[in-house]
Amino acid sequence: MLKLSKDETAYQIVRTFKISDTLPFETSEPVYKCKKTVFNQLPYPKRSTLELEFMVYLDDLPEVSKWSKILSRFPLKIPYYGEDGLIHFYRPDFIVVTEEKNYLIELKGTGFVEMLSIKAKDRSAKAWCENVSKLSGEKWTFLRIDEDTFNKGRTLPFNQLIELLSPPS
Repeated sequence: MLKLSKDETAYQIVRTFKISDTLPFETSEPVYKCKKTVFNQLPYPKRSTLELEFMVYLDDLPEVSKWSKILSRFPLKIPYYGEDGLIHFYRPDFIVVTEEKNYLIELKGTGFVEMLSIKAKDRSAKAWCENVSKLSGEKWTFLRIDEDTFNKGRTLPFNQLIELLSPPS
């Protein structure tokens, strides 16, 4: 019987990517006209309004200097090991920048929080932020914001919304 092995290497920054270098693209998804991002509009899924509501929330916050939805054309893929023992890649939903730090944010709709892969993705995203913070000298923090928590805190300033979150496992 063959056994899988894991060969993990130290994190290193191999290249940087400027969101502003993203070329224009077409989408069949509905779009939100943005204020605090380099894009004039960004797509959101037809099947859910959570991402749209979060984008509107970010645009209205004075403490958020800029943000972006993480698009599939961005070279941000965080490796994690699934329950099958194989490596998978995870792309969170948003990057949010405040005066204090950068946030990598995952939104989770009601019912999706119980998925088995969530804890593994959360651990990997948290480790990614810790490693990138050390290597870049910029502060990065991972946040998973569940729909119920967002609905409770959607009228609060960003730092107060964060206080409502339970820490990712």
